[in-house]
Order: sequence, then C-alpha cells, then structure tokens
Amino acid sequence: MRRRVRSDLVICKFNHKVRAIAAHQRLRLEVHAPAELHWSADEWATVHHEPMEEIAPGVWAREFPSGVFAPGRALRFTYYWPGDGRWEGRDFLISVV
Repeated sequence: MRRRVRSDLVICKFNHKVRAIAAHQRLRLEVHAPAELHWSADEWATVHHEPMEEIAPGVWAREFPSGVFAPGRALRFTYYWPGDGRWEGRDFLISVV
C-alpha cells in the first residue's frame, strides 16, 4: 500500500494562482523569465524589492518559509521585469489563514 506524502509547500504561478495559504505553509512564487519581486505583508507599509532566483533552467522563484506571514494578513506583490524594463501593471494578493 502506498502512503500519500503531503507537502507544506504551495506553489503560485501565472497558470496556477493561489488565493490563500495557511500560516504554517511555505510559499513559492514562480515565473518563467528573470524578474524582481516587489512585495509587502503589511498593506504596503513596509515594502521589499528583491531579485528572484533562477532555481531551474527558465524558472525563477522566491520562496517564503512557513511562519513568515501571520494569519489574518495578506501577501501583496507584483513583478518588475528588468529585461523589458517594465512592471507587471497589477498587484496580486494571497490571503493568510
């Protein structure tokens, strides 16, 4: 009999958007071009801007460990595409429950 193993990693991509995560889960944001992540966990009171890391050929990511986001809060973020010199033009939101 095979046992199912459950991961605490949630992966969010353009073709697999995530609306909410539990505070104990890890979160990975993935894109398919070099990007910089512009994000906040406190409604833009504090802003972080950092390059995403290439984790595999053609895949850039930023992973947040479990416990980074408090329940009742939300991660707000957008992308800057340095190769094109442009912003994504919209914000994304992932609620934390």
